[in-house]
Amino acid sequence: MKLDSSRYWVKIGMLLTIVVLGWGCQKDGVQPEAKLPAVRELSGEERELVKSVNDFAFDLVRQATHQSSAQNVFLSPLSVNLAMSLMLNGSAESTREQLYQFLDFDVLSPLEINKAYSELIPFLQELDPEVDFSLANAIWYDQRLSISTFYQDMLLAYYNAHAIDLNFKSKRAGTVIQKWVENQMPYKLSQPLTLPSSRAKLYMTNAVQFSGKWAVPFREEFTRPAKFYLPNGNSITTDMMYADQAAYRYHETELASYIDIPYGNQQYSMTLVMPKTEDSLHHLAGSLNAEKLSSILDAADTLEQGLYLPKFAINYQVSLKNMLSQLGMGIAFQDSANFSLFFSEANQQPHLNDMLHQASIEISEIGAKAASLTSTLPVESTAPSVRIDRSFLFFIREQHSGVILFAGILTNPVI
Repeated sequence: MKLDSSRYWVKIGMLLTIVVLGWGCQKDGVQPEAKLPAVRELSGEERELVKSVNDFAFDLVRQATHQSSAQNVFLSPLSVNLAMSLMLNGSAESTREQLYQFLDFDVLSPLEINKAYSELIPFLQELDPEVDFSLANAIWYDQRLSISTFYQDMLLAYYNAHAIDLNFKSKRAGTVIQKWVENQMPYKLSQPLTLPSSRAKLYMTNAVQFSGKWAVPFREEFTRPAKFYLPNGNSITTDMMYADQAAYRYHETELASYIDIPYGNQQYSMTLVMPKTEDSLHHLAGSLNAEKLSSILDAADTLEQGLYLPKFAINYQVSLKNMLSQLGMGIAFQDSANFSLFFSEANQQPHLNDMLHQASIEISEIGAKAASLTSTLPVESTAPSVRIDRSFLFFIREQHSGVILFAGILTNPVI
């Protein structure tokens, strides 16, 4: 879908990730007519795949908060799960068994996992004409080796991915991969791409991109400085956006407020989970899971009233080696790992040296005009509204399948 500069859009990608979020201008309180999606019943394999991705989302968020409780977090569980599924196809013996346990695919065979991905992704891509969701995968391997016919056929048949031979010792190797990434997404990563070492035998790239506009946009003239409360109880001043008479789902529990803000025809949404007290954010991240979130959102009411949301940007880069090892995938990073199905050569059994995750997300209004409009303080709205003014969890979700594409924690919108 061609981007329209007169609107605000969401741009998201992951393991190689670029994200730009925002909104376009529209009359106050007018919600565009939703175009009905062409939904279908998910297969049993697809439902199992969604369960694996969603459970994995909360595992990743918990591990990320353990590593740094004060850091903003932004991850794509769908992207990491897909990458691990590609690794699963090249594994054997105990390595394959541990990957199965790690991905929680007890009832699915590798063929069923591949089939589920090959059917779920196109389904997600066709749900909303106002949303562009795409994935691109590639496997880069040492040109002195021969990728196995089995693995090459699997990549093309189920993931529309290519296996590309490359001289990792060449100084141009990084440039070749960087060009591939740039061709998959119109915006560059906010941080330089981490490239493979000259000793690499195999390098996997997975790009995920999502773009869409809010069902009811935010008005740039309403953006103004406001307080935002940090997990330690201190407050900062940040730019707060406002949408008048926005339509969103809302539910409160003793611990938190749940706000589900739709995009486009409402098949996709951003779900915010804001704790009642500033110091309970990471406790909430540790106790919430996919089943609880789904149950709470099922009980939510639809509101049509004002919504305040801070502008924020997260640039996140992390080694997943420790996180994944803590979650039970340590064998993949050991010399004893068996990934013998990648190559035709029987003596080549590479192990994972590391898995690096790069992601960025930015929420802002259109162009530079917002800066001048925030210099004065408009009159406070007296209409009923929900204010997102403390640190929160957030998820980008698809409603029909329930799959979580992205998950994050915002502790501070100005770092």
